[in-house]
Amino acid sequence: MKFTGRNFSNDEISNYFGPSEDGILRRLVPEEPQTAMETYLREYKRHHSAYARIFPGILDLLKQLRENQIKLGIITGKSWESLAISLEDFNLREYFDILVAGSPERSFKDVNIRQVVAEWEFKPNDALYAGDTVPDIVAAREAGVVPVGVYWSATADAAKLRAENPAGVFGEVLEFRAWILDHL
Repeated sequence: MKFTGRNFSNDEISNYFGPSEDGILRRLVPEEPQTAMETYLREYKRHHSAYARIFPGILDLLKQLRENQIKLGIITGKSWESLAISLEDFNLREYFDILVAGSPERSFKDVNIRQVVAEWEFKPNDALYAGDTVPDIVAAREAGVVPVGVYWSATADAAKLRAENPAGVFGEVLEFRAWILDHL
């Protein structure tokens, strides 16, 4: 509101996804994108713990996957700065072998997924990418890895995920956990 003079709905915000937050702000506030990004990050950090949460069962799942020596990574559209805030706020960094943030230019998830799979020397079909949006499922499929839809966030659309026919679609972390452990 401060920079654009208006509030955006969740759907309007989602329509800008692809580039990271700094890329989105470059488009929305071309006259002062750096100031807008600094303000965004300050507010994101200030409100993160009040609005963001770890979904029930995620910590147990991460711990169990680590115990089973499963490599874990985050490939996100978020900027490095907002990703760092989330990881720090929830003490999650220790669970991930690799972190890949978004680009201000556009989404490179398919490219990033392929790079991580190659770095880990996996066959693509021996890796999976879990996402909560249709573009996540598309990126996983384009990268040749197993696409999985998860819809435990309020903004995820289960019907749209199912329409993409991924290997699985899960509304609860416990269901997802059981599926993963069954496929190890």
